Amino acid sequence: MGIPLLELCARSFPVCKLGKYANAFSQMSTQAPSSPVSNKKGRGPHAHQNQKNENRDPEFNAEFAQIEKDLIQHKLGTFKVFEDDMTFKWADTMNREIASESQIKELQRSMECGIYRTDLQNRMSGIIARRALEGKIFGPNFKAGDEAIEFREVEKFNKEAEYPVIMLDGGTKIEMQSGQHRMEVLKKLRKAGKDRWWIVTIYDMGM
Repeated sequence: MGIPLLELCARSFPVCKLGKYANAFSQMSTQAPSSPVSNKKGRGPHAHQNQKNENRDPEFNAEFAQIEKDLIQHKLGTFKVFEDDMTFKWADTMNREIASESQIKELQRSMECGIYRTDLQNRMSGIIARRALEGKIFGPNFKAGDEAIEFREVEKFNKEAEYPVIMLDGGTKIEMQSGQHRMEVLKKLRKAGKDRWWIVTIYDMGM
């Protein structure tokens, strides 16, 4: 049987309930190059030896591989989510407090230069029961009066780097596993509710 989803998230997301491999896995998932220019690595004997040693590492090959497989299995898709449909309070424990004003200033300065909500490395993550999203997902160009789309359409949009919009009814919220401080800064930079959204990869917790 696979690792429980909450434990997977704990191991995978640095803002989440921290597990043994949280930092290591978060580094794995955020080390993709942000530029189309690839970083060339040394091809000498030492580089080759290091690669062989990494491949032999049982922690990486077994633990991380299982984490990634289970996360892929429970991934619902990537969506545009508004602040009103997010919660940073976990159902079974307390999230960490917002950092002090002095600590968060650097993040605010960065976001004042550009928010870049759609960039891969800036994605947030969250969990919710799949059934709670049924009838609550709309096309990327959602406007009032549009009908909800089916789950099977989400993957099609995501493959085209398009993100369906989630519109919940106010009672149920997506339990966010990362992005707490970014959303706090966004509220300072974007006053209108319609501008307070982020791109979120969501996993099914209703198992």
